[in-house]
Amino acid sequence: MKTLKYPLKSQFDFIRKRKIETALLGVILISFISYIIFLKTTSQNKVLYIEASIQGVGEQMNSAIPAALLTGIDVGDENATKTLKVTDIRIFMERQKSWELSNANNYIGRIQLALKAEGKKDNYSYAGQELKVGNSLTINLKNRNLVFLITKVESAPIPEETYSNKVITVRLYNKRTDIIAKLKAGLTFKDNLGKEYIKFLELDKINSPMTTTDQHGSPYLKVDPLSYDITIKVLTLVKYTREGMTGYDGRPISIGSGFYFNDPLFILLDSYVIDVE
Repeated sequence: MKTLKYPLKSQFDFIRKRKIETALLGVILISFISYIIFLKTTSQNKVLYIEASIQGVGEQMNSAIPAALLTGIDVGDENATKTLKVTDIRIFMERQKSWELSNANNYIGRIQLALKAEGKKDNYSYAGQELKVGNSLTINLKNRNLVFLITKVESAPIPEETYSNKVITVRLYNKRTDIIAKLKAGLTFKDNLGKEYIKFLELDKINSPMTTTDQHGSPYLKVDPLSYDITIKVLTLVKYTREGMTGYDGRPISIGSGFYFNDPLFILLDSYVIDVE
């Protein structure tokens, strides 16, 4: 009789060992898959960094938040539950305090916040509000309800933007003398931190053209002695993005785009960009 190369008991031990190893690998694999599913389906806390535009949303998209609601809000301020912290705030327009009762008493600016958000990968929320670019965000800070428009959502602190000087030319049409009297070369615009982002370099005005008719009803062109077209050469801060140039105050800058003065004295002076150097 031939002798077996391996004893029968050794073969059984080997098979049993392989079964145990296979079972252990199965348990490990199932545990790993379960953990991944748990991570994807279970809400987690995470600090997110938000940049938002300080202006109305929804039906109030064209109106800024009243100045009284933002007075006294500073970098480092937190809400009552410590789930929100102001990391930066830039204001580009402020109504003078003596004009507090004016309906135009508004701020235009941007704010950055650190939020303790809840959710899972790429789907986080704060106080039941989805944190997505383009969504509105309502917060309570210093017992004030504030509504912002989200423009950035990041997982790390938002770095300071890099801006450069750019000379543009803007034009205003058909403006009365009393309205434009304070527009002068050398006028500057600054944010709440004193950073200058607009300066008027040159200013020229001519009487606006107007169409009238003679005694026979025939139209002809003449100048209007009471209104002016004003051309202003402006030094301003801009940044470059895939969409083009954007001003320090967040407004797009291109030929034909509207250019608005962030100052209560000139809030009604709409103008248009006619040249970019």
